[in-house]
Amino acid sequence: MTGSCENALDLWIMNKKKPIYSLESLHSNDSWVLSTANVRHSDLIASGSYDDQVLIYGFRRDKKDFGVLGRFKNLPGCINAMKFSHARASNDMYTGLKSMPFGSNLMLAVSHSKEERLGRWHVQPKTKTGITILR
Repeated sequence: MTGSCENALDLWIMNKKKPIYSLESLHSNDSWVLSTANVRHSDLIASGSYDDQVLIYGFRRDKKDFGVLGRFKNLPGCINAMKFSHARASNDMYTGLKSMPFGSNLMLAVSHSKEERLGRWHVQPKTKTGITILR
């Protein structure tokens, strides 16, 4: 899975030179997709940008395509890196995304800062660099 400056996500497989599926117009204001994360052996994908939100996607079997399952909002700055992980505690996670089709032992670590990792195209000077754990 790759993100692009055209506000799109592309799904690739090893033996093809072109993506097998593309999602377009994902984030608001034509924001660049700065980071992606996925759950291994799953159809769950996340993308981050500089529009203060992380989008969660999944495969919809009835429509046979990928669609937005939920959003985490009010995340400041540029989302430069994300990583899914399994939590050790089994508490009720994802209260804001009640329709999520996965178990409650999954969490998402999000790294955010005032500028992109490899440039200074969208600087947000009031943002503090940090890591947010979304449960």
